[in-house]
Amino acid sequence: MLKKLAFAPIFLLIFTLAISQLIPITKSYDFIFSVSFNTLINLVIVSSLVSLFSLLFVLFATLADDWRIILPIGTISALIPMLFIEPALGLVFANGEVIKNSPSLLKMRHFAK
Repeated sequence: MLKKLAFAPIFLLIFTLAISQLIPITKSYDFIFSVSFNTLINLVIVSSLVSLFSLLFVLFATLADDWRIILPIGTISALIPMLFIEPALGLVFANGEVIKNSPSLLKMRHFAK
């Protein structure tokens, strides 16, 4: 059981870090179109964190291979954006997280058989 949960805390930590890095981007849309080196660095950091937590979720779900373990971690990851971002936008991010996690989990279940 402990081996199955090995990537869960790492995934949740990286996901929380990525959501906290998204706060300046969600405050104003001018941030994205700004042409400065600091903006580029922030967007590269956010995109690399998104890639990393996506990879970690896939590894976690593959190694756990149990709905009873994956579903609570997926639910926690869907609730994390609501803690950091304003409620309406947090709900959008939470729905996106559920939509993102569901197909990858179903696809892995198909290939695991």
